[in-house]
Amino acid sequence: MPCVDLVTPWLVYNFIVLSTPAAMVQGLLGALALEGHGSVPGGLYLCSYWIMGLAITMVKKHISWRNLMPWITTAMASQLWILLFESFVYLVKTSSIDFLSMRKGLEMLLRLLITFGMVFVLAGIAPDQPGEE
Repeated sequence: MPCVDLVTPWLVYNFIVLSTPAAMVQGLLGALALEGHGSVPGGLYLCSYWIMGLAITMVKKHISWRNLMPWITTAMASQLWILLFESFVYLVKTSSIDFLSMRKGLEMLLRLLITFGMVFVLAGIAPDQPGEE
């Protein structure tokens, strides 16, 4: 059964909409939940979401969030970051390139499509001025 990532789009939304301290706490909680659930090496999600959160909170005041394109670009770049990070860790951990299989590629495509769909929903409920709460 393919893995569906709902945490990354949710955290991207929080990094954009919430104040920096609140967003980073949510990012920490989301990363800890994934760290406890998965079998990846410790710190994978903590490191990934920390870098993602810092990058988004640094640029969010300089981008107009009223358009859909910044939402899509940010969410897709974040999802690709997580996918590439997971693939790199898998490669190092197993010394195998099995992650390049057709099944894994379709799973990655499914994750990107679900992220794309969630962006439409989350961007539609976002406030006009993210980060001001």
